[in-house]
Amino acid sequence: MSQENPSNSSTNIAVLVSCLLFLMYFLYDKHKENERMYKICQDQEEVIKELQQAIHLQTFYIKQLESMNSSSYNNLDFPLNKNEI
Repeated sequence: MSQENPSNSSTNIAVLVSCLLFLMYFLYDKHKENERMYKICQDQEEVIKELQQAIHLQTFYIKQLESMNSSSYNNLDFPLNKNEI
């Protein structure tokens, strides 16, 4: 049975610690990237909700305008020609 050289074992420990530190940094970096992406998704979700509300309001206003215009056209005795517009 052979014994390892003390400098050899300290080199192995240094390599192991370096690998662990690299792994910890990699995981930390991935965690930060995931947090950033999550924040972007949350912001997009809020914007989508605001846009949906705006579309709903625009649809409501368009329907109101259409109903007002159709009722005003129905009250005319004769259709308008191009020269009268």
